[in-house]
Amino acid sequence: MAAEIHELNRALEAFDRRNTPAGLLVRYARGRLRYFFSRQALTLFGAMILTFSVSLQTGFLALFVAVLGDLIDSYVLRSVQNQLHRGVPVQDLLRKTTLTAVAQSFGLSVFVAILWLAIPHEVALLLCLAYMGAGAVNAIMALAYHRTAALARLAVYGVTVTLLFAADFYVLEHQREQFFYNVAATLMVAYTMLPFVSYVTTGRLRDLRQQRRQIEQGLELAKANASLVARQREGRFLSSIAENAVDSIIMLDAEANTLWVNPAFTRKTGYKLSEVVGKHPSDYLHGPRSDPTILERFTAAINEGVAAHGENVNYTKIGAPFWVETNLSPVFDDNGKLEMVISVDRDITLKKQREAELAEAKRAAEQGERAKTAFLATMSHEIRTPLNGIIGMSDLLSDAKLSPEDALYVQTIRHSSEALLTIINDILDFSKLQDGHLKISSVAFELQPCLDEVMNLMRPQAAAKGIPLNVE
Repeated sequence: MAAEIHELNRALEAFDRRNTPAGLLVRYARGRLRYFFSRQALTLFGAMILTFSVSLQTGFLALFVAVLGDLIDSYVLRSVQNQLHRGVPVQDLLRKTTLTAVAQSFGLSVFVAILWLAIPHEVALLLCLAYMGAGAVNAIMALAYHRTAALARLAVYGVTVTLLFAADFYVLEHQREQFFYNVAATLMVAYTMLPFVSYVTTGRLRDLRQQRRQIEQGLELAKANASLVARQREGRFLSSIAENAVDSIIMLDAEANTLWVNPAFTRKTGYKLSEVVGKHPSDYLHGPRSDPTILERFTAAINEGVAAHGENVNYTKIGAPFWVETNLSPVFDDNGKLEMVISVDRDITLKKQREAELAEAKRAAEQGERAKTAFLATMSHEIRTPLNGIIGMSDLLSDAKLSPEDALYVQTIRHSSEALLTIINDILDFSKLQDGHLKISSVAFELQPCLDEVMNLMRPQAAAKGIPLNVE
């Protein structure tokens, strides 16, 4: 089908190209060149008559003049197509070929004048009119291709015949009745050619319009067939997609009554097409757990002719519930009127189950976190009680009279207990942070005492292993 359209487009382009001024000029030139030898055969016939009836010189002269004019015209016409390819303007070529047409017609007119004057008048009239008529017919045939050249030829022929009859008017001074008969006969011949001129000028244009219209109609028909085939193919594709889709597809009319369902719908719900056609989806899909507000929203969307989306619980033919995600899409005709609504239902039961499982796991995690926080808070409070006792006893020991070494030990115990108390307070702060009750406060900090406490803790272990421990 595409190849046919391509060929018809090429034919239409070729037709238009052939009938442009340049195309018509090329066709005119080819026609003149094609019948060159046929024209010379007729001229040779007249020259032979002159040779046998008058003289060889007269026949040769007449032949030379006629052939020379035709050769000049043909020489120029042979180069027309090449000059068009080189970019020579068409108007320039039309003027040039009009001048050569005048030269060719003038040569023929001289040939006819020699016939008219050289041979007996009774024979010359018929023979000359035959040559003039043939030249006129040839010019008229070219009207559709090169109008100015054709009119120039006809003008030359008309002037020639007029001058010849003017000469006869004086030659046949004593035979004026014969002269008027000749003029009347010539006018009758010219008159009979008028319908031919009308056909060439008007009929030719009508034929061209008809030919172009036939090509256009063929092209339009081919395009219509291609469009029909494309729509049929698209319809088959869409039908194949709908029939092989995993999601359930329901086609509804403007009143939300079921028109068609795909096989996926039948596999999921158990309803056949014949069981649901003409019914509203709520008559066979909805049940106790279906949300009526979703149904109302879908009904409003269909009435307004807009798209809609929602999730609801549907039921199979045996009453088994399942979750679906529904997308409604309106379809309008060429006049903008709602034609149908397409409902695509996707089964999201597993998705809903996973959402429920995730929600339950989240609740369990939150409960475990709250239990851990409560445990940490309780344990922190419980540990603080004996730790405060250790700190208190360390304070009492530090007030007793101790040796410097013993005082250092007591001081280390006291500082370690305070560090442990700080850690426990941090645990309590962590519990407050999770509960949202933590308050941030700035506390002064000195680095050197912290380093000294670390050295006091680690120095006995380092000494026991023979490792020197220093801080810089």
